[in-house]
Amino acid sequence: MARISIIGYGGPTFPEWVGDSSFSNILSLTLGECKRCSSLPPLGQLASLKYLVVQAFDGVVVIGTEFYGSCMKPFGNLEELRFERMPHLHEWISSEGGAFPVLRELYIKECPNLSKALPSHLPSLTTLEIERCQQLAAALPTTPPICSLKLDDISRDVLVTKLPSGLHGLRVDGFNPISSLLEGMERMGVPSTNLEEIEIRNCGSLMSFPLQMFSKLKSFQISECPNLESLVAYERTHGNFTRSCLNAVCPDLTLLRLWNCSNVKSLPKCMHSLLPSLEILQLGNCPELESFPEEGLPAKLQSLQIRNCRKLIAGRMEWNLQALQCLSHFSFGEYEDIESFPEKTLLPTTLITLGIWDLQNLKSLDYEGLQHLTSLTQMRISHCPNLQSIPEEGLPSSLSSLIISQCPLLEQRCLHQGEDWPKISHIPDIDINWDS
Repeated sequence: MARISIIGYGGPTFPEWVGDSSFSNILSLTLGECKRCSSLPPLGQLASLKYLVVQAFDGVVVIGTEFYGSCMKPFGNLEELRFERMPHLHEWISSEGGAFPVLRELYIKECPNLSKALPSHLPSLTTLEIERCQQLAAALPTTPPICSLKLDDISRDVLVTKLPSGLHGLRVDGFNPISSLLEGMERMGVPSTNLEEIEIRNCGSLMSFPLQMFSKLKSFQISECPNLESLVAYERTHGNFTRSCLNAVCPDLTLLRLWNCSNVKSLPKCMHSLLPSLEILQLGNCPELESFPEEGLPAKLQSLQIRNCRKLIAGRMEWNLQALQCLSHFSFGEYEDIESFPEKTLLPTTLITLGIWDLQNLKSLDYEGLQHLTSLTQMRISHCPNLQSIPEEGLPSSLSSLIISQCPLLEQRCLHQGEDWPKISHIPDIDINWDS
């Protein structure tokens, strides 16, 4: 009897045997859709329990002392706990008996009325995720072992005074206090040296992000932050942050993604030296972003994606992509003022894949901008309704895969027996998709 699931129990309370210490060999327990139950059984008495899920208990308002039972150390072996879809849960009362000594993962999701304290002493906690708990107004556990923290659509009254020292991954969505937390850290000069991954979404109060505070960062993604204006990346010298292009501030950062940040005007100055390991750069729906840094992009950049950045795209001939000897993947699109693409000197010879997306007024592909791409193996052309034909000279002979979708004029010509079929028939894998 290692695993038990009780789904849809219709009574107001559970039978006495549920949670009885005699069921000491239960390892995993799921209780769900017990909508009439107003309290939880004494599950803390299950000495071997490692995994517990409680979901869709509409009648539970308070998780009280009855949840812990009468043993000395409740939930002594529990490693993962989930509370999900509990619409009327208001309070979770902590135990005074040293509960959850080995709890590693805690997930609280869709508990919109939970407003009072969470357990503060969780000495083994490494993963904490809280989603859609809009009324929560309590301090979060800041146990040093926490290495993954996710805060998604929760109250701005949640108290986060500092980030756990062992934190490696942070994801926040709709959590505006992150702005004041970062400002306080920057003001005090306190770096969070262990964070490796950060993802921030829907934070309207965020106006800048201090990259220099996170020297171990490997992946940084930020989206839906309409008031963000800049990423600040200064070198730290003698306890202070100074403008410098000499040393890397995020030497391990490989992924940078900015999406739907309508006020961002520039990328970090000297990013070629401040972010020397950057391999993937994704920029989308940033209409005010004007140009790449004057010093150029990081030399190790392998993948570049640019979508709907009208000012940046307008100055594309100043990008100097030819200097990027590692660039192998390029995707480009959502721009109206292009009739012919790519220009002769725009793309580097190192490209392996090329994506052209949603260029509404594109009429032709420029063979002079394609002929030197002798390493190109994959090409995708999508949502270009006015693109009329393949160049007379054809496409690069190195191509092994061609995808054409939502380009009605071109699709007709590229079908078998179509006018442009002889120009592409040498390509082994051709996919002409009418619907995607």
